[in-house]
Parts: sequence; structure tokens; C-alpha cells
Amino acid sequence: MSEHAFKEQLNELLADTFDIDEDEISAEMNSDNVESWDSLNHLRLVSALEKEFDISLTMDEINAMLSYEKIVELVSKHLGS
Repeated sequence: MSEHAFKEQLNELLADTFDIDEDEISAEMNSDNVESWDSLNHLRLVSALEKEFDISLTMDEINAMLSYEKIVELVSKHLGS
């Protein structure tokens, strides 16, 4: 999967999970500046990422996924990109 295709899928997933427009998603996005990024939606995000990209995240990774950049880093690692 190309990086562009990956980020398109990721942005769509984030928009759906947090009920925001895709144009609100940026590299600066994190759990502190997205109002709907609460613990329940964080778990929904983890579940959606694991299903969409067919990966299994560790508890440490799940706890570290508090920003767009960290999500990209961790999922990319699992995808081998």
C-alpha cells in the first residue's frame, strides 16, 4: 500500500471515529486538541485500526497512540512501511 493510500484510509477512519471532517485532520492532531478523542473513542479507534489494517497493537502501542504522527508511525511499523 502506498503512503498516500494509507493516509487516505487513515484519515477516513479518524474522521468516522471522531465524527469530524477529513479536512480537520492534520499532523498536529492529538488527543488534547480533538474534543471527541475520549477514552471510548480511543478504543473505537484501536478496534477500527486493527480491523482496517489487519494488525494487532500491543497495550503499550495503544497507550502511546495519542497523536496523528504516533498513529502513522505505529501502524506503518506493523504494515512494514
